[in-house]
Parts: sequence; structure tokens; C-alpha cells
Amino acid sequence: MTHTIENEGYRITIEERGAELLSFKRLKDEREYIWNGEETIWKWHAPVLFPQCGNFSNGYTYKGKTLHLPMHGFLRDVIHSYNGDGVFSFSFDGCDDYPFSFQAITYYILTGNKLNHRIEITNTGVDPMPYSLGFHTGLWLKSPLLTFEREEDEIGSKEFKCNDDTMKETKLYTSIKSRKVFAEDEDGKKLSLSYSDFSTLVLWSPQGHSDKLVCIEPRIDTVPEGAKEPFSRILSKNGKVMLEETIEVLN
Repeated sequence: MTHTIENEGYRITIEERGAELLSFKRLKDEREYIWNGEETIWKWHAPVLFPQCGNFSNGYTYKGKTLHLPMHGFLRDVIHSYNGDGVFSFSFDGCDDYPFSFQAITYYILTGNKLNHRIEITNTGVDPMPYSLGFHTGLWLKSPLLTFEREEDEIGSKEFKCNDDTMKETKLYTSIKSRKVFAEDEDGKKLSLSYSDFSTLVLWSPQGHSDKLVCIEPRIDTVPEGAKEPFSRILSKNGKVMLEETIEVLN
């Protein structure tokens, strides 16, 4: 089931499955800013990655056992309860491959031309809980120019041009200082994207499709490809972690 929130200028649509953002649309001209989920290219829109970011075919070790999670975890696949006013919740009591209990609460707040999306994860069990958490928001942009608020050593500039050449491989950065990025695409769409604290920033497009779709993915505790274990952060009993993104339409 989907739910909509609308003001005088914009409408957002959220799916109960994964509490996933499906659409962020400007009403005056029906301009869409979130990827449409075309299955032949990428079937998602803006999933949240939890309790694992990435794919670890060898699984992870817990209490001497090797356990396995699906790519990017399972939170994006489960039905969340809609509590009204843009708030979704999901409670989990553990399973064989993730024997931990948690509650996830997702908030969507639409104010004028600005969308705030926040998720909070609380460890409701008794055992320390290993985790990773990330956004994978698909932006419907045509080969955008990204401008970071600060000079970034990993990029070598404040700017990064997304095209099929620069996006041939996934970009994974672990020392990005900026918490705000401006995106302007070749059709004149302009966005600013602001994030809470993160440890890793991933830029990704399906191969050959950067002229349609670019994902900007702030993540907490993503381990670079090739690591043996997906987790190094631990959430203690009653501990809480939060990740937040704000998308502002500039044109």
C-alpha cells in the first residue's frame, strides 16, 4: 500500500514495503526527482539499507557461527506500519541469520520544496547488535554535475561529473568532509542534498544509465569491498542510531 503527502507545490509517495520513497514530484509541471523503478534498469526507488550495506557472500561470524544476510539487508523488503503524519514503524524480534531485536522508525516531513527523510534504529534486545545503515536514494537526473560544499581530497575537487565514463565503477569514499551536495543535471533540474553524519559515501549508477539515474548513498559503517565481515559498529542494548537526508528542490 502507498501513502501520499502533499502541499501546495509538491507531493511525495511512500510505499509500506520498506517505507520506501517512491516519488517526489513538483505539481505545477509534474517534474519527478526520484527514479521510477524501471525494472530493466534498476527496480528500486530509494531503499534503506539495513542491517547490512553491500553484499558479503561469505557472511559474518557471530558466536562461532557463520550467518548470511541478503545483499543490503532485509529492511527494504518488509512491510512497515503506517502511523500517520509521514511516520512508519517496523519491529523485529530476530531470526536465524540475524538473532537481534530492533525497532525502525522512519519519518518523512514535506515542507515547501524540501523533503526531510530520517530513520532511527533502536536495539530493543539484550545483546549488542552489529549493524550497518545506509540510504540508496535514486535520483532521476541526467548526467548531473555534483558540487560538494567543501574541497574533497578523495575526489580531487569540489566537483564530480556523473557520466558513463566516470560511473563505470561504483565510487566508494571513506573520508568525505562535506555534508551537503548540489546536483544540477543536463535538463536543468537542480537539487541540494544534505546529510547527517556518515562514514562512507557511495556514488552509483547502473552501467550505461548515468543519463537517467544517479544514486547518492551516505552510509554508516560500510566496509570496503573485499572485507571478510560486513560489520564493525555495534549498537548496545537500548542504543539508537539515526541517519537523515534532506532533499531540497532548487529547480
